Amino acid sequence: MGVVLSSKIRHICSPYDEPSARIIIIGLNSAGKTTLVQRFKNLVDLQLNIHASFIEHIKTEPTFVYQIETVHPRLAPLAFNIWDLGGQEKTRELWRFYLTGIQGVVFVIDCHDEQRIQLARNELLDLSKKLGRSSTIPIVIAANKQDLSHSLRKEELIKKLSLTKIQSNEWKIFEMSAHTGGGVMEMFSYLSEIIHNHQ
Repeated sequence: MGVVLSSKIRHICSPYDEPSARIIIIGLNSAGKTTLVQRFKNLVDLQLNIHASFIEHIKTEPTFVYQIETVHPRLAPLAFNIWDLGGQEKTRELWRFYLTGIQGVVFVIDCHDEQRIQLARNELLDLSKKLGRSSTIPIVIAANKQDLSHSLRKEELIKKLSLTKIQSNEWKIFEMSAHTGGGVMEMFSYLSEIIHNHQ
């Protein structure tokens, strides 16, 4: 199942010629990965284009293998080459093939789906093992869907996801909402800075 079923490259350009960093966006299916990428693009577009408008409802389709987006945030030290990987069970088995050459990981959690938190935890810890204890690749946990009532908050997630067991020198959790855009720019700004500092 190594055939690419969905691949789309699109650029939002800035007046700067930044270096780029390859990051992967992963998580269980329906966690909001593609919505997060599209919201990030929309917020960057708002920075760069006075005629751009906030997209209230982002329409997405399931990602079967991966989609690629390149985004250049305004005044950021680097651009993001984002690989949005599918989260279905069979597709998750392919994640390990996309770890080579990456500079960062965003693991998206559906904080409103407490029934699958244990499954998300297992996938996250397995990912950290594959990266290795000595890895300096930052892992950012996107605690998504904070706009919904009864979503798990950061303190709860740290315990339920066993984040202290992550085998990485760099991890951080951000409460955010891909739907409203809350916390999205802050999360990617952090990731941009930490990757830039490692280069």
